[in-house]
Amino acid sequence: MVITTKTIGDVEVVALGGRIDAVTSYDLDTHLKQLLADGHTKMVADMAGVHYISSSGLRVLLGVYKECQKVAQGELKLAAVQPEVAQILDVTGFSKLLKSYETVETAIENF
Repeated sequence: MVITTKTIGDVEVVALGGRIDAVTSYDLDTHLKQLLADGHTKMVADMAGVHYISSSGLRVLLGVYKECQKVAQGELKLAAVQPEVAQILDVTGFSKLLKSYETVETAIENF
């Protein structure tokens, strides 16, 4: 898995590439929790490069989403979700919880 982060305004955009599964979810969890520890509570996960997410990856996203929600105006949003991942989000009910946008720019505009 590849994880890169850039700041746009007051939003951290975390671009992800590869699979988010039991092997890689620990790295994602560590990365996102470090952003939280550094005070970043507005995040967009750019999912354009992700074609698979397992239950362990979903747990990471849910945990970070909940931590962001504890802070006023904090939130984790998804952008550019690929059809394979969107289907998993739909089946598991995560698509009702995590807001998803077609582009990173649209996700940022909706903070």
